[in-house]
Amino acid sequence: MKESSGLARLVSLLAAAALMFVYCGDDATEPVDPLAEAALCLSEVDCDLGANCDTVLTVTISNCGNSAVLSWTAETDAAWLDLSASSGQTPGNICLMADSNCTGLARTAMVTVTATELADESVTITAKQSTTPPVFCVSLLEWEPSKLGEVSPEISVTNCGNDVSLDWEAAEDEDWLTISTTSGSTPAGFTITANINVTGETRTGMVWIAASALDEPPRLIIVNQPSAVVIHETMGYATGVYVSGDLAYVSTTNGVEAIDVSDPTAPVLVDTENERSSYSDVCVSGEYIYAADFEYYRLAVFEAYANNPLIDVKSVLLAGPPRGLFCSGDYAYVACDGCGFFIFDISDLPSSVTEVGSCADLIVPEAIFVVGSYAYVTALSPSTYGFNVIDISNPVNPVVIGTCNTQGSPRAVLVSGIYAYIADGASGFQIINVSDPQTPTLMGNCDTPDHAWSVFLVGEYAYVADGDSGIQVIDISDPSNPTLVTSHDTPGEARDIFVVDGYAYVADGYSGLVIVELEL
Repeated sequence: MKESSGLARLVSLLAAAALMFVYCGDDATEPVDPLAEAALCLSEVDCDLGANCDTVLTVTISNCGNSAVLSWTAETDAAWLDLSASSGQTPGNICLMADSNCTGLARTAMVTVTATELADESVTITAKQSTTPPVFCVSLLEWEPSKLGEVSPEISVTNCGNDVSLDWEAAEDEDWLTISTTSGSTPAGFTITANINVTGETRTGMVWIAASALDEPPRLIIVNQPSAVVIHETMGYATGVYVSGDLAYVSTTNGVEAIDVSDPTAPVLVDTENERSSYSDVCVSGEYIYAADFEYYRLAVFEAYANNPLIDVKSVLLAGPPRGLFCSGDYAYVACDGCGFFIFDISDLPSSVTEVGSCADLIVPEAIFVVGSYAYVTALSPSTYGFNVIDISNPVNPVVIGTCNTQGSPRAVLVSGIYAYIADGASGFQIINVSDPQTPTLMGNCDTPDHAWSVFLVGEYAYVADGDSGIQVIDISDPSNPTLVTSHDTPGEARDIFVVDGYAYVADGYSGLVIVELEL
């Protein structure tokens, strides 16, 4: 009975408590607002970005107030700064990606991050970026121009570090180099011109380019140029040259030299004649070398041997100083200054050389070329100034049968077919039609820069030894209009020329024998 009474009392107390809770319902604790303490936070608010575009910075966006998830948006005020995402939820990451700063100046951008649920709350990231430094660049640092001279490719001068324009200056250290402009501002360019190299050896020059605003050494372009010529120094002033086989014979004011040119790039002196005299010309016929001795008035004859190619075998005294000579078959033809044109029988060498005929009509004959029954002779005297055709069918009695005045002082003649080609001194190069030996007629001419001394033909080209202007190459395919096509400078005064196998052998005055590899 007591147990039932106690249970009833407990039920009554619980019911009273329940009624009390219902009664006090307006005074109960309200639920907590999940955004009440929410706060938008960033792992980086002030950051430095590298100057180059390969720099990426990651920033973490979080709710650092409570655990509520916040939605966010982000934007930047600079076109050079990209964001990996423009919106997301916490926690999350955003990457800041900057373009390279080539402006030359540091720059700053602001990134604003706003929480969608916290409309009046935003946070910012200050992104600072330094600029790339200037880098002075030159597109060419080494150049090997042609030995005949060449203009370089366009050389660009730039600031390849940033977009700032740099002022620059350039200069060369050798007078054989010329630059197209000596100053400018990046981006710009210039070229280098290298003259033909006639020094006989490879030469080196330098072009420097400096940016005035940069405290650094200038950029250097090293120029290495091979030589266009091979020089063999002779005993004296070289006046004439004749190539036979592997030997070049050179007449000089101090003797005659035999030079081995089997390798044209490396000529070797083989022998010199014993009597140191002044020679004006040299030619070869058969086993003998003939030289015009201008000092002692003689025709000198040397016999050629492989190991000792200048053996003096005969000397014939002349009435005056010989200026030019030509050898053909059994005869040698000599032009003597002040005394005329002479023919010598050389068929009995080494025993004898005999004068068989002469022509005194030519007072100052200069050069001779013989074809068949005719000798073509230039002369410098006022009465016979120009070009002459001599009938030598009877060597005992040579007779002038045709003349033609040239425009200058004819120094050399070469005949091929129906044309005679004249090196005409200050008047350059002349072509004369000799189809009718009695009426030679001026056909065409081409001026040369200096003084035309000698001429040699190969195919449709005439190679003229033109004094201080070296070799002038003339197209003679149209005899009425010979045209200068190119030139090859030499270090001295080109007086005589012989062309064979793509090389020109030049008696080049005080420079000696100069060998030029020809290129058209």
